[in-house]
Amino acid sequence: MPPSIADRIRNAIDFARARRQRRGGDDAGAEASYGRVLRRDPSHAEAHRALSDVLCTRGAIQEALRHGTEALRLRPAWADAHNSVGVALYALARLDEAVGHFHRALQADADHAPAHVNLGNALTDQGRIDEAIAHYGKALASDPANATAQLALAMALEEDGRCDEALAAYGRAHAIAPSDGIRIKMATMLPMYPGSSAEIDALRARMGREIDALMAEPLRLRDPVREVGQTAFLLPYQGRNDRGLQMKLAALYVHACPELGYTAPHCRLPRTEPRARIRVGFASRHFTAHSVGIWFNRLIGLLAKAPDLEVVLVDLGGAADPELRAACARSVTPPQDLGAAREAIAREELDILVYADIGMDPFGYFLAFSRLAPVQCAMLGHPVTSGIRNIDYFISSALFEAQDAQDHYSEKLVRLASLPLYFPRPLPPAAPKTRRELGLPEDRTLYSCPMMLHKFHPDFDAAMAQILRRDSRGEILLFSDARYPRRHEGLRRRFAEAHPDVAGRLRFLPWASAGDLMSIIRESDVIIDTFHFGAGTTAFIVLACGTPLVTLPGAYVRGRPAYGCYLKMGMTDCVARDPENYVDLAIKIGTNREFREALRERILASCGTLYADSAVVEELAAFLRSASARPAA
Repeated sequence: MPPSIADRIRNAIDFARARRQRRGGDDAGAEASYGRVLRRDPSHAEAHRALSDVLCTRGAIQEALRHGTEALRLRPAWADAHNSVGVALYALARLDEAVGHFHRALQADADHAPAHVNLGNALTDQGRIDEAIAHYGKALASDPANATAQLALAMALEEDGRCDEALAAYGRAHAIAPSDGIRIKMATMLPMYPGSSAEIDALRARMGREIDALMAEPLRLRDPVREVGQTAFLLPYQGRNDRGLQMKLAALYVHACPELGYTAPHCRLPRTEPRARIRVGFASRHFTAHSVGIWFNRLIGLLAKAPDLEVVLVDLGGAADPELRAACARSVTPPQDLGAAREAIAREELDILVYADIGMDPFGYFLAFSRLAPVQCAMLGHPVTSGIRNIDYFISSALFEAQDAQDHYSEKLVRLASLPLYFPRPLPPAAPKTRRELGLPEDRTLYSCPMMLHKFHPDFDAAMAQILRRDSRGEILLFSDARYPRRHEGLRRRFAEAHPDVAGRLRFLPWASAGDLMSIIRESDVIIDTFHFGAGTTAFIVLACGTPLVTLPGAYVRGRPAYGCYLKMGMTDCVARDPENYVDLAIKIGTNREFREALRERILASCGTLYADSAVVEELAAFLRSASARPAA
């Protein structure tokens, strides 16, 4: 039955009210107003579409998708509805479907600026940077004052390593819509491939000065996740002590957004009644097939079996491994809004909250500023201090840390005797491929470095060049990025400019599947570990294959996992003293078959101690019990 005249009048009033509420930042009020419209008239397509956008903003993505889809059913080929459905699908990481809806929005309205911007964002995530930039340009052509499109363009240029162009685009976005978030982004921008150690020092000095200057001003951020939307992710790859800069940056965010310092109600007063079980939360967006999940999912699942621990999974991305969810006492997926997420986690009244990877994603980073449990810890999912005053402990391992390591952390460092992870032994491929099947040369010494590209430091470039100069038959195998297949070109250019005589023997392979990667590792003569940020998950895969992994322990934990593995195995033959010795070792292993095979046998005989070591479970449980008795807040 169609709505009555009176209901149509009420709907017009509520719809107009909802639009005013959205403009004023009252999304909760707008959601209620749109809801009243739809209760009176379930066929109100505009209300379904607008409500979809509101729900997406607060993180109710499935519900948003339902309303967007209903709007599209009621008004097929409606550009706005296709755009809203695409936004919801994008939030669910269903990129191909999202791209399809954005394209259909543009088929209906070729000048639909939001669809151009959203399509650009999805294409950027697919590594199709040139296409993304073209769509941002089309949005700006139809609306030159579109600050959202200008900002998205700047972020895409930054992802593509075009820092000067990105800074100019950020400046244009700030001129259109002044934003302290953009100013912070510009102040903290770092290139992926700095040209030298001297350039790194200059970049860090500039960043420190920029933060100091911003601290002297009355900044205001209301939602740093959306207004800044990044962390200082590249900082720990520069081979320096990051404690000072991380603390400065954290202080800047608290200065600009005091709400980050929220304290949960149960943290303000001592607990009056003891609990039968300690309630421990583990938080991350990456409890999936990500390296964070590979390190910690099984460890958390085993901790959840302890009779005195009540483990709560705080799944920040809503995509955690189902087995891990089932293993925990409870699983919580907080809304994708900082304020609502803080309150949702606070309601759990956790005794301890452990962040697996502070700094890996903006939402988890900014959430960590709040006091949501009396005791809060960081783990090695992102192996660098958080600099955040409300993080009390950093859980690491004596096998990984240097003697002076406490100086690297704003948190109190916890050095477990065990490796701080639970990693089952990787199984070799059932039918490993040969060099010929992999398209690799059979008459070359293959030095492979299967690391993410942001781990390559100018100092390591120099070591690779020395290996190639001293072994005329040598070839170094690197891997292009899975998500951004053009990203390796920046590294290739840097290496060629500094070492043109050997640049032709630096070969980039496509990102490999797990099976092909293990075949490449097995067929390589040597695996060379990057410095100053070395192999993590990769070290465990390499050693399971038996291929010698040459490593130079760095000053900081992120450069020491392979060294820690060798300590655990009781053999340090592949551990170098300095860069010169590193090159010597790599050459000796690569060119001396008898020496290499002897090492391979010893590695295969001793590496079993690295995998599925249950000692870490009880050791970490013991720390949690001890820490819960001494709350920091």
